[in-house]
Amino acid sequence: MANKSEKVEIPVLRSKQSEKKQVAKITDQPTSGTQIRLFLAAFFLFVIIMGITYRYSLINSKNLELQSLKSEYKKILSDVNIANLEVESKYNVALVEDYAKQKLGMQKPEKSQIIYIDTRKKDYVEKVNSNKLTKKINEFFTNIQIRLTK
Repeated sequence: MANKSEKVEIPVLRSKQSEKKQVAKITDQPTSGTQIRLFLAAFFLFVIIMGITYRYSLINSKNLELQSLKSEYKKILSDVNIANLEVESKYNVALVEDYAKQKLGMQKPEKSQIIYIDTRKKDYVEKVNSNKLTKKINEFFTNIQIRLTK
């Protein structure tokens, strides 16, 4: 017999199926490195989804702002059209002519009273010699002063 202090190993017969189950159990348990990679992938996916959601909310707010500006533009354009119609109706040539005849007592000019001006010619200014002009003005005022003092 063997001593009590000696350990004797007894070979245990295992089937191949039980060994596969143990190997499967060992590989099914994720390691700490795998857990970290899985967490980082989930976090990265979460950040991407939040970024997409944020951009979508910005696009949505800009679309709402665009719609409100378009409606304001349409309202202003309508107001401008109404104002233009009012101006056209108030300054219609027939209405102005009628007002001039009825209220102001005006009448159309006769053919002899009409003067036509040719505007195709260029305008020009003639420069007058300023020395001669100032001398004449001074003489005029000195003559008036002399006469007043007599």
